[in-house]
Amino acid sequence: MELGVGRYRVVCYNNDTEIVEFSATGDFAAHGVFTREGNVLEPIYGNGANYAPRAAGAEGERVVVCPDMMWGCTATEVEVTEAGVSYVCATAQGEGSRVESAEQVITLWPHELVCTYTYEVRHVSNLRHMAQMSARR
Repeated sequence: MELGVGRYRVVCYNNDTEIVEFSATGDFAAHGVFTREGNVLEPIYGNGANYAPRAAGAEGERVVVCPDMMWGCTATEVEVTEAGVSYVCATAQGEGSRVESAEQVITLWPHELVCTYTYEVRHVSNLRHMAQMSARR
């Protein structure tokens, strides 16, 4: 993409998602990504899982579907001049490193935006015929 001489803020992320939804896309500070409301059994039965009863005491708890994997980053204080560019590119830790270049190229380093959790269930009996499982924290 080409940018004219000026000052900018940049946000980038992959666009091959199916589950996530976006909010305030025209506002750098308020732009967000979220997932829709779901049901704890939806990964097994799809959207028709709403018939499943909730555990006692958990009827009012909010459940959302898991997001697609996303990668992205931001660049702030972007200044494009005839002599080159300067900008601060955020890292995965949220820190920014200043980049100054005579080339008029802005390089972004996307990082994972979605956490991945692995869990292991042990010592559960009578799972011999189980085909699928769903859980929530």
